[in-house]
Amino acid sequence: MLNNFIQSATVKGLGIAAGADANIATPFAKAQAAIQSVAKEVSNIAPYVALLCFVIIGVMWMSGQRGSQLAKSWAGKVITGIAIVVLAVLLVNWFVSIFGGTSNVSI
Repeated sequence: MLNNFIQSATVKGLGIAAGADANIATPFAKAQAAIQSVAKEVSNIAPYVALLCFVIIGVMWMSGQRGSQLAKSWAGKVITGIAIVVLAVLLVNWFVSIFGGTSNVSI
């Protein structure tokens, strides 16, 4: 809608004419690209970090009673962390789609 307005009219006092700067129509394009980039990088590295954490938890579990208790508490935190990362990726895709963009971020 804003694109059509900018292309078909001149906004007096602002100096915006037909064919003006395209950044006016997409003010959040750079922010959207940055958010997608961060989400993509986090979603790429998260499975490997989670796997490393589970390996450490497994070794701790075998190290005795105190290590086992600590490993049990860490396991819940690692599972919660994985859920947060997955939810964050889903939210980024949802927010981008709300503002009319397309997102290629996935787990």
